[in-house]
Amino acid sequence: MLPIASLLYMVWRNYIIDVKEVNAVGGEPIDVAFVKDYLKVSYDDAVIQLLIPAARRLLEKNLNISFIQKTLLITIQHGGLFPIALPYGPHSNITSVAYKDCDCNGVAFTNVGNEGYCLIGEEFKQFQTDAPGYYKITCEAGYTQLPGNLLESMLQQLAWMYENRGDEKQAKLNPNLQMLTSSLTRNSWI
Repeated sequence: MLPIASLLYMVWRNYIIDVKEVNAVGGEPIDVAFVKDYLKVSYDDAVIQLLIPAARRLLEKNLNISFIQKTLLITIQHGGLFPIALPYGPHSNITSVAYKDCDCNGVAFTNVGNEGYCLIGEEFKQFQTDAPGYYKITCEAGYTQLPGNLLESMLQQLAWMYENRGDEKQAKLNPNLQMLTSSLTRNSWI
């Protein structure tokens, strides 16, 4: 039986080093006309066009959820004991997994195929393996159609950003959304 300190060390060795968006497959989940109708305005197309991706990215970062379909390259360090939640789900397909041992002696990542690891979960996947080391995981993530609660959150964030445009508050999460979205977040305590 491992002592608690060893178990905690193994958990702490599970962390995300980097997440890179390789490409975005779909467009924004809502268009300018829809937002203008929601805001009850008939002008400011250019401003709203700029706010839509800004609001989406801000919510994606705060909730750890991909609102649009994209391919991600995720680099993690895995301790080999507990699963690690992959960021920015839902994850529809893992296209490749590459491995490098913990020594980092100039050894390049090698493709491990479909062996040596398992995925836990249906939409928001966790990565599990017995081999400690560094992993590069390429996966497809995001929604084809944004669920209603996330769509409403995005519209409320857009309204907040539109009302506070030109102000430093514009780049922050709507304080009213923090309570609403707390149950939607996929952020992990690890």
